[in-house]
Amino acid sequence: MGGATTPLIGITCGSSKRPLRLHHLYGEAVLRAGGRPEYLYSNASRQLPVEILSGLLIPGGRDINPGRYGEVQTTAVQMEDDDRTTFELNLLETVLKYNKPVFGICYGMQLINIYLGGTLLQDINAELPKALDHRSGQHALCACANPYIPEGTRTVNSSHHQAVRKLGDGLVPAAFSPDGIIEAFHADLPGFLLGVQWHPERLFDPLSDLLFERFVSACQLS
Repeated sequence: MGGATTPLIGITCGSSKRPLRLHHLYGEAVLRAGGRPEYLYSNASRQLPVEILSGLLIPGGRDINPGRYGEVQTTAVQMEDDDRTTFELNLLETVLKYNKPVFGICYGMQLINIYLGGTLLQDINAELPKALDHRSGQHALCACANPYIPEGTRTVNSSHHQAVRKLGDGLVPAAFSPDGIIEAFHADLPGFLLGVQWHPERLFDPLSDLLFERFVSACQLS
């Protein structure tokens, strides 16, 4: 890919005063896959028109306010800036109306789920004491039949304490951890919509490359 055919990928980055930690890794992954990253800040005085974006990547972040999915806070959470969440939900609504590809990573996956009517486990270990430690390190992943992630078992990184409880409307599980936590989903609809709970931007392996390549390829066609 190159020149005029290079898809422009919007990457949300919180505010310019508090950019996301390691947000450059997402842009570098998009570049390696043949896309052109465009960082989108919630407090920018002028926003890029959504129509010119080829796709949207929503990266990792802190915890989403449980009120966003109709619950009260029941455990310790580290809230993401509400301005960021509002900005991304509005952006996601517009991008989906244009049927543009969306890729959500960790917090981004959870945000997509909430937008589509799903809910979250506020703290995995508090609600599922026998679950694996998802906060740090690595764990196994088993991918089932889906359009994006090759089926089979592999190891991924992990740095989250929340996860999908109820899937949003039109979402289908694509992968699970051994304790039954949904680690990836896709939309049961035409077009590219993928959420993964791990951080492929921090890994340099064939699966991570494949995910970004498939996302950028879908953006090139949008």
